[in-house]
Amino acid sequence: MASKLKGFDPENEKFLQEIEQFEDIGFGKDEVIKLIFILQDDHNKSLANITKEDSDFIKAKKERVKEALNGTRLFLKQSNLFEFYAKERPSIIPLYFVTYFLFHLEKSNSEIRNYFKNSEINNTSYNLIYTWLYLSMLNKVFRRRGAGWTAYSTGIRKILEVVKNHKNQEFPTSKLFEMYHAHPLEFSEFIKKEKLNQYDFNFLMYIIYEKPKSFRVNDIDHIHPKSILLNKGIERGKINNVGNFQLLDYSTNRGNKNDSELKDWIDTAIENKNNYLEMHLIPDDETLWVSDKFENFLENRQELLVTKLEKGIK
Repeated sequence: MASKLKGFDPENEKFLQEIEQFEDIGFGKDEVIKLIFILQDDHNKSLANITKEDSDFIKAKKERVKEALNGTRLFLKQSNLFEFYAKERPSIIPLYFVTYFLFHLEKSNSEIRNYFKNSEINNTSYNLIYTWLYLSMLNKVFRRRGAGWTAYSTGIRKILEVVKNHKNQEFPTSKLFEMYHAHPLEFSEFIKKEKLNQYDFNFLMYIIYEKPKSFRVNDIDHIHPKSILLNKGIERGKINNVGNFQLLDYSTNRGNKNDSELKDWIDTAIENKNNYLEMHLIPDDETLWVSDKFENFLENRQELLVTKLEKGIK
């Protein structure tokens, strides 16, 4: 692909070097060239089929492409999702369409670069795009496969079919949600506790813990210990429910927690109880910290998780 582009125009080599600055939000060379196709309303073109027309598009629009990508980076910073993209490398698909929206605005390059500055105060489009991205990521729209939907093919095509009819207009969040339902995808605009286990786990944890720098699977801990609950005959589906997971950092003393009642562990190992409860969204009713009340605990903590997820989109 790079050789073809250079063959069409030597200046393309400079463009390929300049776009390396956007790798911090997941845009490597392949992703930017895919973006070039999408910006021309072509969802189906492969990198191997790049043509002189694409080279001509780059030559004419490369500065605008770069400023639209700068605008997308600003969107991520304003929405506190920059670290998530930089560290966790989730799907690039939604960023294609944030960039697409900016690119097709009838505004100058400098205006699209700074379009989301002070976005929460005076930018309706910011809220529409953020709502779409947040709920789509939570519902795994950009990771889903099956039922006639593969995110990187069907998803891009279907989303492009909607947004290309709304160039230089408000971002079509409601139309995109209608498309999800019509497909149909397992998608809901409403946060529900019954769906917590179906949500994207990494994104959910990122929101619940207010953007941790990074975490690994082995940092995930059962709040009520698995061994105790199994001995009490609690079904594994409830034990492994998101409502019974917390994210422990290395500064937290695990001690013998796996063999201890939650209440005993909190009372003996946690120095600042209030901070711990607030950070991990643990119900402050101490009667729920004993395993005999696990199902009541689970119900209460699920409600706290839902409230936190709802707050993240308001």
